[in-house]
Amino acid sequence: MELFRYVFIFILSLLGTYFLTPVFRRLAIKIDLLDRPNPRKIHSEPIPIAGGFGFLFIFITLSLIFLPVDRKLLSIIGAVLVIFLTHLVDDLFKSKSKDFPALPKFLGQVTGALILISGGVSISVIKNPFTGGYLQFSTPVSTILTVVWVVGVSNIINFADGLDGLASSITAIASGSLAIVSHFLNRDYATTMAVILLGISLGFIRHNMSSTNKVFMGDSGAYLLGFILGTIAIEGTMKTTTAIAVLVPFIILGQPIIDTGLKFIKKTIRREPFYKADREHLHFKLLNWGLTSTQALIFISLINICFSLVALVIIFAGK
Repeated sequence: MELFRYVFIFILSLLGTYFLTPVFRRLAIKIDLLDRPNPRKIHSEPIPIAGGFGFLFIFITLSLIFLPVDRKLLSIIGAVLVIFLTHLVDDLFKSKSKDFPALPKFLGQVTGALILISGGVSISVIKNPFTGGYLQFSTPVSTILTVVWVVGVSNIINFADGLDGLASSITAIASGSLAIVSHFLNRDYATTMAVILLGISLGFIRHNMSSTNKVFMGDSGAYLLGFILGTIAIEGTMKTTTAIAVLVPFIILGQPIIDTGLKFIKKTIRREPFYKADREHLHFKLLNWGLTSTQALIFISLINICFSLVALVIIFAGK
């Protein structure tokens, strides 16, 4: 019966995102919210930035229907609203060919994380895999760990949003894997959110890869996906009594974490701002090596699937 519930939620999320995205696409065109081409980008014509609107609407609506409306859920909704609105401003700036300063974006991300923590979603205790005991973090340490995690995952997914369908694919693979793990660990709250996010991600890919009516998720959509994904990881695997489960999100997101880590190292060596956009991510390198966008997408998706399979094998074998 529980499985049918998750399937029902997934279908609602997927179809809701699929059918609402064209509606928000028209809205984006009407308000001139368009991603305009520049030397770093692949597209050669303005593309509507509409994905985040549908993501936000579907996630909040289905969460209010299928999750208990309590302090935790209200804090999650408040946090995702802050993340979405912060980066919607960023998208509006970009639509005018302007740059939104990095500091306000970072402060918006931290504010969203703090709202999340206020509702009880935090990395406060983990099981020590060596002693079997528990590591209880003080409030300041717990706050720092939680902020670093959700802000980090948000940025990782945003960095992946440089190739049609890539950010959605990575999120779909990660959320699907976290749904399996969370369900296995009896974390219904996280499983429900993961299933919603899976439907959102898959429902958007078709529009993102369309050749005639293409839609971008924009920073408002990419950061939103990453923030929700980070939240699911905390609720689904970082609050369990299974020590190995703490490592699962890091393994599942292994490819984008490594890709981002290499970028961070290179930027540090060059003494360049970490947040400065460039063409050094794996998907750009694959394109430079001669792969088509579709081939690069499939290649990176297969890598992410392999990481997820490793995580699933570890969690099931450990159990």
